[in-house]
Amino acid sequence: MGRKRKNPEREGRFGLQFLKRFEHSYCTHINCWSCGRPLQARNPVFCNSCKVVQHPKNGRDYFEILNMQKIFGIDAKELQKNFKELQKQFHPDKHARSEKMLQEISAEYSSLVNQAFKTLNSPLDRGIYLLELAGYPFTEEEIHIEQDFLMKIMEINEELADASDKESLLRIGDQNRRIMNGLLEEINDAFDRKDYARARQAVGKLKFYANVAEKVKSIEGDLGITHD
Repeated sequence: MGRKRKNPEREGRFGLQFLKRFEHSYCTHINCWSCGRPLQARNPVFCNSCKVVQHPKNGRDYFEILNMQKIFGIDAKELQKNFKELQKQFHPDKHARSEKMLQEISAEYSSLVNQAFKTLNSPLDRGIYLLELAGYPFTEEEIHIEQDFLMKIMEINEELADASDKESLLRIGDQNRRIMNGLLEEINDAFDRKDYARARQAVGKLKFYANVAEKVKSIEGDLGITHD
């Protein structure tokens, strides 16, 4: 049985589902760079007339780009799925034979999609980004960490400095993950309630424990410790 032939018309343009992910409903006076006709949306990805991809516009947040609900507790599988779909649409190989302008625009979108995914895929970066969108920027001046908390973090770091075997690292790592999971629940609840001050404090604490997790991972690598 022969291979199923691809439909060039279908694969050569973005489907309507992707247009809806990016575009807004009201008109603008910007014209398409390719055909010169007026574009029918504020932030169009494609021209309605010639279907050619347009330059990325400012003002589109990462949740819109990846067609995700603007919440902290996003679906990781849906995020991965949407990212792969968009990545495929703007992959350089797909536009290798296109004119230079189209290649450059596709490269811009590809970079934007990658940055959006990198940010939303990390709970810490996602929390910081959501705080920025809500008008509560994550700055050291706005984070008030209790002295007892800082002492606890110092003790964990001292334990890590003394840890030299797999069992010790596993214990510290497991304990750290449990604490991080609790903080993630607190952050999710705070964002759901639009309690951005509480969310910012919890994200501040999460940053410390995320740093501990990175140290555990680094030490495991130095000692050649692998997880079965």
